[in-house]
Amino acid sequence: MIRKIFFGCNTARGFCSFFNFLKEKDKGRIFILKGGPGHGKSTIIKSVADEMINKGYDVELQFCSLDCNSLDAAVIHSLNLAVAATTGHHVMDPEFPGVVESIVNLDRCLQASNLFCYKNDIIFLFKNVRRNLKRACRYLKAAKLMAENIRDVTCTYQSLLEINKVVKELKRNILVSSSNSKKLGLKRHVFASAFTPEGYKTFIKTLVKGYTIYKIIGNEYCITKILKKIGEEAVLNRFNIEYCHHPLDPYNIEHLIFPDLNLAIISNTDIPDKKCEEVYNINNGPLQMPEEKKMEELIEYAIKNFRRAYKYHRKLEEYYVKNMKFNCVEKILERLIQEINEWESFIKKGIK
Repeated sequence: MIRKIFFGCNTARGFCSFFNFLKEKDKGRIFILKGGPGHGKSTIIKSVADEMINKGYDVELQFCSLDCNSLDAAVIHSLNLAVAATTGHHVMDPEFPGVVESIVNLDRCLQASNLFCYKNDIIFLFKNVRRNLKRACRYLKAAKLMAENIRDVTCTYQSLLEINKVVKELKRNILVSSSNSKKLGLKRHVFASAFTPEGYKTFIKTLVKGYTIYKIIGNEYCITKILKKIGEEAVLNRFNIEYCHHPLDPYNIEHLIFPDLNLAIISNTDIPDKKCEEVYNINNGPLQMPEEKKMEELIEYAIKNFRRAYKYHRKLEEYYVKNMKFNCVEKILERLIQEINEWESFIKKGIK
C-alpha cells in the first residue's frame, strides 16, 4: 500500500512541518538528505521508495507542497525507517547523530566553482522564491481572518449540546474497547492537504482507502473541537492516532485517523457521503456569507504567488542540475541502499 501526505505546508502562520516521521523515533533510523535545489534529493527518495515497494513494503510518500511531483520524504513504518530531505525552509538537524539520524551530504557532488559566474542570477532567483512565498502566506493570513469572521457567526448558531451529542455517538461507535497496548496511544501530526501551485490538493483518499469513514460537515473550528475531544480519549484508551492539520490554519484539525482500527473521521467533501458509514451535518448557520467569497479570492491570490515561486524555483534547479556530478549522486544512492538493507536485516533479527 502507498499512502501519501505532505511533508509540510505553507499556511497562514508561515511554513509548518512537523518532522513527525516515526512513531517511536529513538527506535528508528532516519537518513537526512542535505543539498540545494536540483541536487537529486527527490530522485534519491523516489529510488529508495521504489526499492522498498518492490520488496513488498507499505510506503508513505511525503510530497513537497511547492511541487506536488517532488518527494521530500519516504517512510517505511514497518521498519521504523525514513529518508527525508530537510533543507531550505524546512531545516532539521540530528537529535541523536549516528545512532538514529545520519546526514547524507549531496553538496559534495556539486561543481560549485562553475556557478560563480551566475552568482547574481542565482541570488536573484532565491530572493524571488522567498518573496513570493512570503506574499502567499500573507494572503493566507488574510484568508484566515475571513475564516475567523465566518466562525464567529456560525458558532453562534451552533449548539454545544449538538456538538457533545456527535462526540458521544462517535465515541460509542469507535472507542468500543481499549487497545491491547500497555502504553498510552501515540499521537502523530501530519498534513493530508495543502495549498499548492496547482491549487488546493488533498491526499485523503490514499490515507483512508479501505477504512470505515465517518464524515462531519460544518465549521472547521467546531470540527476541530470534536476531533480533539475524540483524539484525547482515544490516546487514553491506548489507540494510536494521526491528526491531519488544516492547510489554512495548522491549529485546526481537518481529519482524525485511527491506523490500528482502519477507521477515520474526515471533514471535507472529497469522499462522497455514500462511501461513509455515517455523515454528521453540524452546519446550522447561514448557507452563504460574504466573507466566504472574499476568503476564496484571497486563497486564489496566494496560489498565484505559489505558482510564481515555483517558476523561480524551477529556474534555480536548472543552474544546479547542469553542475551536478550525477555519477557521484549514484554512488551515494548505492551506499544509502546498502545501509537501508543493513537496517532491514537488523529489524528482521530483532536488533534495535
